[in-house]
Amino acid sequence: MRDQNWPSAYDAYATVLKRFPANSRAKRALQDLKPKALPAILTSAQEFQGAGEWVQAERHLHIAADLAPEITEVQLALAACQLELGRAPAALRTADRILQRHPQNRQALIYKGRAEREMGLNSAAERSFLAALHAGQPDANTLNNLGITARARGDTTAAIEYYQQALALDPDNVELHQNLAQAKSYTADDPPLAEMRTLATRLVTTRKPAAPLHFALFKALDDAGQPDEAFRFLQSANRMAKEQAPYDFQADAIAYAVSKSILKTPMLAQPTDAITPRPIFVTGLPRSGTTLVERILTMDPEVQAGGEMTVTQLAVGTMLKTVMGRDDKRLGTADLNELRAEISAGLTEYTDGRPVIIDKTPLNFRWIGYI
Repeated sequence: MRDQNWPSAYDAYATVLKRFPANSRAKRALQDLKPKALPAILTSAQEFQGAGEWVQAERHLHIAADLAPEITEVQLALAACQLELGRAPAALRTADRILQRHPQNRQALIYKGRAEREMGLNSAAERSFLAALHAGQPDANTLNNLGITARARGDTTAAIEYYQQALALDPDNVELHQNLAQAKSYTADDPPLAEMRTLATRLVTTRKPAAPLHFALFKALDDAGQPDEAFRFLQSANRMAKEQAPYDFQADAIAYAVSKSILKTPMLAQPTDAITPRPIFVTGLPRSGTTLVERILTMDPEVQAGGEMTVTQLAVGTMLKTVMGRDDKRLGTADLNELRAEISAGLTEYTDGRPVIIDKTPLNFRWIGYI
């Protein structure tokens, strides 16, 4: 293309092939596009990743992966981007494509395990992480993932063991210290408590991010019956976390003002059939008991625990961008029907075949009007 709009060129040829899979001209055009477009598409993907624009990054990486499926690094970057976006089923498919070519690729096994864990498939995730662990020398990242997975399935003893093994390999990893602190109880003479204090003192001079370590020390000192010192570490942890990732209230306020504006008049979608699986949304503030509610509901064998899914948030975000990109910024019945179809398709990717699935993402209360 003269204007070198490579994504648009790719979309045009891909659309033709979707309708006419045997079209040799479109196939040849895509092959010719690869040497011209691939470097520019990968550069754009890196730029979008650096700017935190993950949706655009995923689009470009998806095109690059389709043009050059033999380049494992591109496929890995796509899986990482999909995990960043909360699109676990898509990340799982990408990881599986890599593993078909390279069954022992450790990073692909880790991404597969992370995707499976986010989909609530903890046993499968553990198998993937163990395969990654056995694909080379033991490493702290894989052991940490095994610890997180063990804790998710309720095996605290195994989680602690994995975290301790990981810390033996990477003793200065502040996230590992926080994960271990969340899993175990401490006493005043516990050796890990002294180790964390020493590390906290050392990190002051290096100016490395230390908020997770200070949160860990708060938990450990509180367990050990030293509330005054624990509270000082909690205060410093909160201060560090705020400096590292400041919260922009105005950004959220604008999004909710948009919702308030376009939902002035009540309206309903016009469903033609029932959503399958049928969703139950459990919402509320974080730490308000959503997990307990999910466990009670899943005592029924026909109800699947979906965990905290991103399906609704992504679907509503896409719809809002579409509505606000139009001259007439009004929500219509067609928009709600499209939203309904998008949520239904997203839930289908998570279902194990049971007729009901629970999404217990607490902050879905923000989208109750749309739901």
